Amino acid sequence: MIIHASGNGRLVRLLAALRSQVSIFQILDAEYPTRLELAMDGHVLIIQALIDGKPDLAASLLADHIAIARDGVLSDMFDKSNVMTTQETLNAARERHSPLGADSHE
Repeated sequence: MIIHASGNGRLVRLLAALRSQVSIFQILDAEYPTRLELAMDGHVLIIQALIDGKPDLAASLLADHIAIARDGVLSDMFDKSNVMTTQETLNAARERHSPLGADSHE
């Protein structure tokens, strides 16, 4: 949504190419409703930070969002004991963004 709103054709094409490569993992994520919920929550937080005029927060939230997605994909591909769990990644992200820490979100 943000990339399309930018009007940057090059970014739109890059996003389309990236989506075609990761679509299989998006399909697999449908089997994990918690992952989908985390992804949607992440999108909302990123957009809200942009609306609020906080680009640094939006960038940090985006990095966390990507890390959570990455960990989900890696846990699907490899031994889960070698990959930080989605919940661990989410808790670490919450620690970075909340003055009260991860416990304030549970």
